[in-house]
Amino acid sequence: MPASDVRKAEHDAFPKLGTHWIAPILALGLLRSAAKPFELPLSWPLLALCLSGGIAVYALDHRRSALATISCLCTAISFFFLPRPPQAMALMYVFLGVWYQIPLRGKRLQDLERCRFAAIVLGWAALPLMLPGFPLRAGSFLLLGHLGFMGANVLWSDWKDREEDLARGRKTPSNQRSTAELRVASGSCSLLGAVAYFCSGELLMSLGPLLQVLLQEWSFQRKKQPELHWVDLLMLCPLLASFLS
Repeated sequence: MPASDVRKAEHDAFPKLGTHWIAPILALGLLRSAAKPFELPLSWPLLALCLSGGIAVYALDHRRSALATISCLCTAISFFFLPRPPQAMALMYVFLGVWYQIPLRGKRLQDLERCRFAAIVLGWAALPLMLPGFPLRAGSFLLLGHLGFMGANVLWSDWKDREEDLARGRKTPSNQRSTAELRVASGSCSLLGAVAYFCSGELLMSLGPLLQVLLQEWSFQRKKQPELHWVDLLMLCPLLASFLS
């Protein structure tokens, strides 16, 4: 195999391998970073639900049947041990997960370009709302920070998978827009996240979005087509910040 093909294979394998282990770590980071400032407890059913649910969605999307079966079973068991307030929101996540894979009136959520993007970003950003007693007004800037941080991550994660998505007939903002447009959109999301985290008093959390901007611009300075091996790794930032703050 030519060296260029080997490098391409390694590049293509990275996000597929990383996605499955990064999803539960990201879920834990977004929850813990929201629970710690307000001294909210993290129950084991909620943690198990978010961790296994995150794995289930991506396992189903990448057709990993064994992993999907195990994670779906763990999600279902965790759901029944949740207190009532988080159960209601968990049902919304279950509905979105099912719709993502199964057509509703002939369309799956993953086939709807803008709705898919909005559902993924909002789904991740809204995870703290599953914490019993989360103060919506006091935590609004934190939620806005999650929104900006995840918006940039989803844009570039989809850009990495653009060839696979197009082969499956899936339209996303990242394969329907130029890299210049994505650069502006992602940079705007990252700056929104950084400012919102700063306003919430979570200074360490603001480093994640700032790193997004710096690494994005560094990639563009090196090449016209950015190298995005760092996208998945930046999703570790919320968890690291929650332990260091």
